[in-house]
Amino acid sequence: MYIVLSERYRKVSSCGMSDVIGPVHIKERPGSEMQSRIDAEVVKLLKDTYERVKSLLKKHEKSLHTLVNALLEYKTLNAEEIKRILEQGQGGAISDEVVQQD
Repeated sequence: MYIVLSERYRKVSSCGMSDVIGPVHIKERPGSEMQSRIDAEVVKLLKDTYERVKSLLKKHEKSLHTLVNALLEYKTLNAEEIKRILEQGQGGAISDEVVQQD
């Protein structure tokens, strides 16, 4: 969680990746008003990410259960076996969607 939180703070305060805060790069500790705005934007980003992950897990629940059952049965799977299992699940689109970032 710390890594995710740090990444979101960096995106907002150093990379300017927030429509609310704008394209800024904050080198020093911001004032209390700006810090509150940054904190609110980071919380929003975390909630959005959580909802996106939850949606992906729900959407691909059948494929994930199939993969879990295969892992329980065989203990290890190579890349081709995983790919085949996911393709047999719900269209095999898991890897493409997970790789896409904000």
